[in-house]
Amino acid sequence: MIDITEEITKAAEVPKELKDLYTLMKYKEKELYKKGRRGENELFKRNRKRISK
Repeated sequence: MIDITEEITKAAEVPKELKDLYTLMKYKEKELYKKGRRGENELFKRNRKRISK
């Protein structure tokens, strides 16, 4: 198991601006990933329909 107190001290050492930037980057990364996945799924569905005809 992860030592929670260690994680908290690590987090506390990071300046607030950097922490915000990091969370923003992670958020953007997630959004892009979601969009990418959705795009892939749409393509896959379209191709599957074409194949089944």
